[in-house]
Amino acid sequence: MTIRAFRNLPWDVRQKMIQQVDDFLTRRILEIAFLGDGRISWAQVACRIGGGNSPESIRKRTVRMIKCFDQNVQA
Repeated sequence: MTIRAFRNLPWDVRQKMIQQVDDFLTRRILEIAFLGDGRISWAQVACRIGGGNSPESIRKRTVRMIKCFDQNVQA
């Protein structure tokens, strides 16, 4: 699944998938990026997360998690 495909899922479906994420940081990143008021940049997500996380590391972490969602759906 791509970021675009994930973003196009209904809000409640995205919320349920995100709530199943065990890692707090990854779950928080997904909440900020996909459950907020609107689309925000990876730089804005990284700024809200803090801790010296770069926009690219935030994006890569998100891509890896969304791929896991896709594998769970296919199983």
